[in-house]
Amino acid sequence: MISIIIFTLFLSIFTGVEGAGEKLELSVLLRRISALEERLHIQEKINEEQDTIIKNLLLERTERTGAPVNGIFTSFDTERNNDSQWEGARGINIGIKSQISSPIQSLVKDLKETSPVLGSRKIQRGIVPGDVAFYSYLSHHETNLGHHQTIIFDEVVTNIGGNYNQYSGIFTSPGNGVYTFSWTLFCNKGALFTSELVVNSAPVGVLYCSALRAGDIRQTSSVAVVRINQGDIVYVRTHPTASLIGEMFSNSYSYSSFCGWKLF
Repeated sequence: MISIIIFTLFLSIFTGVEGAGEKLELSVLLRRISALEERLHIQEKINEEQDTIIKNLLLERTERTGAPVNGIFTSFDTERNNDSQWEGARGINIGIKSQISSPIQSLVKDLKETSPVLGSRKIQRGIVPGDVAFYSYLSHHETNLGHHQTIIFDEVVTNIGGNYNQYSGIFTSPGNGVYTFSWTLFCNKGALFTSELVVNSAPVGVLYCSALRAGDIRQTSSVAVVRINQGDIVYVRTHPTASLIGEMFSNSYSYSSFCGWKLF
């Protein structure tokens, strides 16, 4: 096929030159033919690489869906051969934008819709057994704070897995893993206190809040990522010895809250 194309190009070039009354040296024509042949070889290599990529994508979809791909391979190979003959007859380098059969177009569309790499569509994941997450807030001001006091965030918004107890303020780990915990506290005007995030009896995080010289409430937040085991308890408490003045603020505009979730 390449020889026919080259011969056709040679005749067209030679005829055009003769018709114009000009002569080109044979060495010049041979260089042009050699360059065209090299371009055709490069294009064939590009086409083969494209075929390999697309067939790998077909195999990937087959592994995911179980759908047979023999028919698609046959259709693709047939059309690729037809395209190669048509492209050769034109005698030009089509580049990477070659025509693709309708089964392949369907494959590309399917991969773009389902693949997190090729497409922008998000994969939706529902709640599954083993998921853990909770969020609860304080429904009132805590006006009688004491040292070493567990803060009971009594209004539960989210409690996936049911591991947070709104009456004790304690989260109990359902299994080993890495968890994220965050708590936010508001101190009323003139108040000052320090709180701790505690796993069993060991503090793993500290938060300081002060509105001693403030004209309004103040808020602080903290986050901790910890590895805990099944049966471990996690809670927020006031510091056992640090200064403690005034009250903890919480209302519908500014909730003092506690939340956590399992990472893995």
